[in-house]
Amino acid sequence: MRSHWLVFTLFMLSTTLQAQVGGRFYNWYFGNKAGVNFSGGPPVAVTNGQLVTTEGCAAISDPAGNLLFYTDGVTVWNKNHLVMTNGTGLTGHASSTQSAVIVQKPLNSNIYYIFTADADASANGIRYSEVNLSLSGGLGAITINKNVPLVAPSCEKVVAVRHCNNRDIWIVTHDWNTNGFRTWLVSPAGISGTPVVSNSGSVISGINQSKYGQLKTNNNGNKILAAHYGYTTGGINKVELHDFNNSTGVVSGGFLLSNETGVYGCEFSPNGRVAYAATNGGNLIQYNLCAGTNAAISASRTLIASLGPFIGSLQIGPDNKIYVSRNSTSLSVINNPNTLGAGCGFVNAAIPLSGRNSGLGLPNMAALYNRPPIPPYTFNANCLTVNFTSPTVSPLNNSCSSTGSAINSVSWNFGDPISGLSNTSTQLNPTHVFSSIGAYQVQLILDLGCYKDTLLQTVNVTGFNLTMSSTATPCGASTGTATATPALPGTYTYLWSNGATGQTITGLAAGVYNVTVTASNGCTAIGSVNVPGGTNLNVITNTTNISCFGGSNGAATATP
Repeated sequence: MRSHWLVFTLFMLSTTLQAQVGGRFYNWYFGNKAGVNFSGGPPVAVTNGQLVTTEGCAAISDPAGNLLFYTDGVTVWNKNHLVMTNGTGLTGHASSTQSAVIVQKPLNSNIYYIFTADADASANGIRYSEVNLSLSGGLGAITINKNVPLVAPSCEKVVAVRHCNNRDIWIVTHDWNTNGFRTWLVSPAGISGTPVVSNSGSVISGINQSKYGQLKTNNNGNKILAAHYGYTTGGINKVELHDFNNSTGVVSGGFLLSNETGVYGCEFSPNGRVAYAATNGGNLIQYNLCAGTNAAISASRTLIASLGPFIGSLQIGPDNKIYVSRNSTSLSVINNPNTLGAGCGFVNAAIPLSGRNSGLGLPNMAALYNRPPIPPYTFNANCLTVNFTSPTVSPLNNSCSSTGSAINSVSWNFGDPISGLSNTSTQLNPTHVFSSIGAYQVQLILDLGCYKDTLLQTVNVTGFNLTMSSTATPCGASTGTATATPALPGTYTYLWSNGATGQTITGLAAGVYNVTVTASNGCTAIGSVNVPGGTNLNVITNTTNISCFGGSNGAATATP
């Protein structure tokens, strides 16, 4: 058995799919050829957009923030601001609150889906069209999968949110004349043919205007906020909060936050602890979602601003600020949306649009927040004994708590099969004794409930080995020697089984001698050597007697 110095070279590989969300939403096009770009930090007005719409729109960029395409739900423009091949005649509408939302097909960098919502619960309802960016010389084209129907009639609500497996995407819509929600799963296999249907909150029916208003999910993917417009007497005029299971797609637990005449826009704060709603009459309202009971949350309603007509869409930006459209030549902004009360920092008319009108809509963006990358596990070593510590992973689906862990269980494999049953562990923070020097692939699998994350580190273990040598001693003598030679230079101490403390011991009788060698850093190695000696002979004697007394013909023989 040997013990060694340990030198670790670390490489961390996370198998979690972390689609780079940051730059995906750097380019916004909305209103009457209005737009802003976030690539340099604060949004800057751009005037190269071709989109003209009153309300809903969507835009998507690559992870680096380069524009790919944008749409008003009817026409699609490519990155050069030209109409995309086959990019007209989609079944959204310029007067639909959330006319479109764009998502990438998981694990496919070329395929995107545009989900559209028609206005006024009309016959077109919710449909989708497929974009293939590899076509038309890389500018993209709508494929034959165009205006594929999903459900009709439907409210003017469609939103996308990350599945809890951190790869797939849910598309969420709200039915008309019921309190039903429908969710479709977008996976590497495509779009599910059968939606998940669930019922929650108020029945949305009655006058035409009740179909209007935004639907939003929080970044954590476990809450849904709905603004049901109404405007006139007899309209819905409600803000409702629902639970969302981003593993199953089920919406439940809907309750009333407040009755708000003409409520149109809604949005969550980045941390999911605060909600906002905006009315056509110009009120900006805040709710503390961590106030406690449903009644306490409703009672937390706070009027942030009363501006007069109009306030339209609310949309969180890539800078974690919430932007507000007011059908004007500027955007307003909530600078600190995680903060309650006046500290949220609402500023009216903060972002000028170079003379372009915003309309009521802002780009409808998928809530594709990814769990932050899991940090590597840590460890400390004392020779072959290594203490491992699992990383801390905070829960995402409990926005009002910063405590607890998202880890359900762990599974370690130390890549050291010679160690037998000790090669694996289900302890959160295990200790392992490596069997020898070498490169070990130490794997930690974290069970995070809906999905698993694998952390793999290559551990190169190097240290000192001992070369043992000896010289023999003659039979019955004590002149043998034994030597322990470390493979690496350094300062060592020696303790032999006979009590000697030198690197070489002398005056040895035949036998086996053990030595413990300790390096200056405390690591030890154990060696064993045999000192051979001469062999004792067994002699067999035979004799032949003389024939008569005094004769000389007797004999004696000794055979070893």
